[in-house]
Amino acid sequence: MQSAKFYAPGSPNALCAICAEAIIDAYIERDKTSRVRIEVSGGFDALFITGMVKSTADIDVASVVRRQLGRFGAGLEIEPFVSIENVTSWLTEPMRHVIAYATNETPEYLPLASVYAKRIVSTLEAYRQTNERGFWMGPDFEGSVMLQKNKIPQIFLQVEQGSKNIDEVRSEVSSCISGIFHGAKVRTNDGGVVERRGLHAMLGSSAHQVPMYGTTGVAMTSMIGYDPHDPQKAGTWLARSVARELVKNGHEAVLIQLAYEPGRKDPFAIIAKNEKGERLEQQISIEQLHLDKVIQSWWRPGLNVAAYLDQRMGGEALPWEM
Repeated sequence: MQSAKFYAPGSPNALCAICAEAIIDAYIERDKTSRVRIEVSGGFDALFITGMVKSTADIDVASVVRRQLGRFGAGLEIEPFVSIENVTSWLTEPMRHVIAYATNETPEYLPLASVYAKRIVSTLEAYRQTNERGFWMGPDFEGSVMLQKNKIPQIFLQVEQGSKNIDEVRSEVSSCISGIFHGAKVRTNDGGVVERRGLHAMLGSSAHQVPMYGTTGVAMTSMIGYDPHDPQKAGTWLARSVARELVKNGHEAVLIQLAYEPGRKDPFAIIAKNEKGERLEQQISIEQLHLDKVIQSWWRPGLNVAAYLDQRMGGEALPWEM
């Protein structure tokens, strides 16, 4: 069985993550040498932004946060409280271990459950924002998709329904999702009426980790709140690029594991295996995994937010997915 969790951009955990990544984007856009570490958490109309930064850029962090809150329907009444320490030196990162995975199961080189989760989010967001029948749906919804051997998805959802009748909510959500998954079993708000969700009524944190490959992959550390110089983020993107390329070259599935020593830009340990357990390290050049590639060749304004919104993997516009 495969499963994958998903969140709307307007859900508390997602919004906190988006705000953290947007702050990093703002610093890097103005000073590419910036080092940034950010955490965002809060709820019930208050948001707390903490972290540290070493940069020549001067950023109005509260304005960056408010723009993202407004962009995803959270409203302007949420108050951001900012406590970011400006530091003159940056401690070398500890040992970083990163993991990435790719499979030929889908055109996105992702497990099927993860692709289905991405489709559900994009479909419900489009319904909420552009379909006049979706006016009732709030910006916060979340759920999970489960696949068994017959590959027919079972989808469990909680949606912010406002004053909409719960039977009508369930009918409209099922109708919306049936347009992308024929025969899917959809269960919406099983616990009863959910009038209000989001940062007005719940807690969220950018430190909350959702496995990017669902149950197919292995546990990994969150990249949210790290700048693209950090091996935790840059190394994961680089490893995903290599895993994807190896699958394109004929392997069914590839798992990459890297270890970066403190202060080094290239990994000192590489493990690469395909679906048969065969070792693939000889097919990888060390230049493909040098950390400077991310900031010097891949980075563009808004990249961190775009990566998060695309569930960090699988989006055609992301440099490591090309």
